[in-house]
Amino acid sequence: MLYGNEILRDFYLGKTTEEDLRRREKQVRNTAQEYAKANTVEEYQAASLIRNGAYSYSEFQELGLYAPQGFFEKTIDFSPASMPLMPQTLSPFFGKCISELAMMLYLSDSDRATDVTFMGIGAGRGFLDHDLIDHLMTVKMNPEWEDEVNRLRRTSEFLVTDRTDRSQTLLEEELTDVIQTHQLRDRLKIMRVDATGFELERKPYGIVYGNEILDNMPVEPIIKIDEVLYGVVVVPYAEVMEIADEESDYKRAVGERFPELKGRTLSKDEARRLIEAGTMGLIKFKPVLIPLHSLPDLGEKVENSSAAQSNLKNPDYEDLYPLQAGLTPMLRSIRKSFSHGIIILIDYHPVHGNTHNWNQAVSSVLNFSLKDPHDLDFQIDFDQVKEEASREEMEVRYFSPQNETLRTFSSILNTLTLKDMQRWAKANGYGNLTSAQLPTAIKNGYSIFLPFSNFHNIICLSF
Repeated sequence: MLYGNEILRDFYLGKTTEEDLRRREKQVRNTAQEYAKANTVEEYQAASLIRNGAYSYSEFQELGLYAPQGFFEKTIDFSPASMPLMPQTLSPFFGKCISELAMMLYLSDSDRATDVTFMGIGAGRGFLDHDLIDHLMTVKMNPEWEDEVNRLRRTSEFLVTDRTDRSQTLLEEELTDVIQTHQLRDRLKIMRVDATGFELERKPYGIVYGNEILDNMPVEPIIKIDEVLYGVVVVPYAEVMEIADEESDYKRAVGERFPELKGRTLSKDEARRLIEAGTMGLIKFKPVLIPLHSLPDLGEKVENSSAAQSNLKNPDYEDLYPLQAGLTPMLRSIRKSFSHGIIILIDYHPVHGNTHNWNQAVSSVLNFSLKDPHDLDFQIDFDQVKEEASREEMEVRYFSPQNETLRTFSSILNTLTLKDMQRWAKANGYGNLTSAQLPTAIKNGYSIFLPFSNFHNIICLSF
């Protein structure tokens, strides 16, 4: 999701001015930056103790997003009210565009094989998968592609994957009509797959795609204060003092640096026991900044990333860099699973002074509760995607702002059928509209959400 869906959507709906948008963003960013400066641990021994006892930021993300009580298991159902994403708000146009893009890239790939597997990763409810597959199986594309497309319709296999239990159920619901309509029961499989680490039975060629999968992969925020680089660790603590158990060097170090947490700091094991006992609402979280010289493994990764080195100096990042921790494992997993293929990744990049990432690194942690979890996503640096792809011997085949890609395939808008409009209405909670109301409704819906594509990029890799 875009930072401040509330702020940005209010702006695009005309409920707030651009001046107010900038003022509110600056306020959020300044609050986070002031907190960061006031919550560092400079002394080496204390920093080492806290580092070893607290969650790394990526561990905190894992807990907050994917634990049984986490955001994607407990809170989100991808309904119109909960988490509107582009494949949903622009359904089925968005999925049709990605389907055409996939065909364009596949047919221009000199290494393409005839045995093709389409693989959706981080599918969520499967809006993109539904519309991409339905378009491929139904619509007449470029006449020059006809023979190849017809072959793919007859022979391709489809894997639609996500790592959560909840998504397995939602995907079954969302994809039932595609499976039945196109008789894909034997060729379309819904699987539980963690995109940051998997190995399938090796296949000749994969067309792998994911929408906003990178932003919810593990991240380590790197923050620069007065030319010193810091990582972020997250200290769990009890909202009431009596819960915290025995003392330890870790707890003493936290209590000495942050007196308000004395007697309240939790170890990760204590936090886990509280969560398992169903008392997760008693746990709060505090982000703490540790100098990179006290985080040697993370410091080495930053030093070896030219993208991080460059963009930490870039004023657009406002002294915070989101170092992707899950990107390389994902690329390696794909390479292990397919001999050749293409990867299409759609995500959003830092905008408006990196306000969203500052908010996620600090304020979202302070306000996080497993009783009512929220998203912990980061706008990503596509320079890092390109750099890591190169290290894995992948080639960037296509890179474009999402809005330009949608314009490239905008002629699809003129071919939308009544069935397509009904699909949009169902995906977005307007199932009670009449056929006469649908053309105006979908036009208005698209006009609201198309501007959000300005903040997204599409990158396509081949291997």
